[in-house]
Amino acid sequence: MANFDYTALDARGRTCRGQIDAADPVQARQLLRNQQLNPLTVEPCEQPANAAGLFSFSTKKKLSSAALALIMRQLATMVAGGQPLADCLGAISQQAQPIEAELLRSVRDAIVEGQEFSVALAQHPRDFPPLYVASIAAGEKTGRLDQVLNQLAQHAEQSRALKQNLLLALAYPVLLALVATAIVIALLTYVMPQVIEVFDAMDVALPLLTRILLSISDLLQQFGWLIVLLIGAGIALLIAARRTTNGRFRTDKALLKAPLIGPLIATMEIARFTRTMGLVCGSSVPVPDALQLSASAIENRPIHAAVINAKKEVIEGISLYAALRPSGYFPPVLLQLINSGESSGNLAELLQKAADLLETEFEARVKMLVGLLEPALIVAMGGIVLLIVLAILVPILDLNTLVH
Repeated sequence: MANFDYTALDARGRTCRGQIDAADPVQARQLLRNQQLNPLTVEPCEQPANAAGLFSFSTKKKLSSAALALIMRQLATMVAGGQPLADCLGAISQQAQPIEAELLRSVRDAIVEGQEFSVALAQHPRDFPPLYVASIAAGEKTGRLDQVLNQLAQHAEQSRALKQNLLLALAYPVLLALVATAIVIALLTYVMPQVIEVFDAMDVALPLLTRILLSISDLLQQFGWLIVLLIGAGIALLIAARRTTNGRFRTDKALLKAPLIGPLIATMEIARFTRTMGLVCGSSVPVPDALQLSASAIENRPIHAAVINAKKEVIEGISLYAALRPSGYFPPVLLQLINSGESSGNLAELLQKAADLLETEFEARVKMLVGLLEPALIVAMGGIVLLIVLAILVPILDLNTLVH
């Protein structure tokens, strides 16, 4: 995705300017038309010279998912209470953090000037994704803005909860692995050499296990810095590769094929896609546009590409069920619910139910993964420590035998 500066005419003929995220200028123009804007110019954003390249960054802080969910929830509550939208934004900005307050005041000023809420949000694409803009535009047309805002808040909270559950579940196993690695390295590089020096002075033949571990200890002491350097270089190369389109696609595809973690990532991404698809379809957004917007919520590139390909087939007249099935990423239960939803005209509701099922499956997979990792790490650490202890104790026992 890239940023594009645009100039467009709104439904009342007024000129508005802003930025929008899209894959190319054609998609940018289509997204603008979905927002009831008539694009006049669409050009790639110019980046300052010192921000170009693989290690470019922006000084502007993006609105966090937690802040976005809170803003949507507060707006939904106040709009449902009958308060004018501009007054709602003004009241929320008074309680927000400085960066969020500035953003909300900017949106409020645009509304006071006569712009629609969705048009005002579209001028801040870094903070309000196309999904939010399109859903709110649909809510404004149908008079269901408060309901759409509630659905967006729920969507943001659920998406954030999915990521948090994964991070929290993996935090303990990762911490345990790091501590275990540190203990083993300390035993090999500090404790074991000092104990073995006693046997070297006595010219005692060491067992095979002790000699092997001593060789590993010497390797770590002499070339440990080189190993750390190589690991750091590998991580840097991986990060650089993921900043390229082809590199990210390949690494994401490899992650999907990884044991244990691959199915977990796939379930999380499909659940996020299904939840988003149900939201935008429930906002009366056409299915091809809903697929485009839902694809923007998917971080894994192969699954993202499968959704974009499905969008092209749906435009050609193929059903959503038939367009998604060949990729192999979407589970049979989801496909069956989509097929039923298309047949009954109740697609949005069945997609939300499918999202509930997928999120439940995701939580079960996380629990299973953690349940396997924790004992496996403990057993592995215990086995390695046992080997080190045996490598030290066996020579001591042999020496006692010789003395007696």
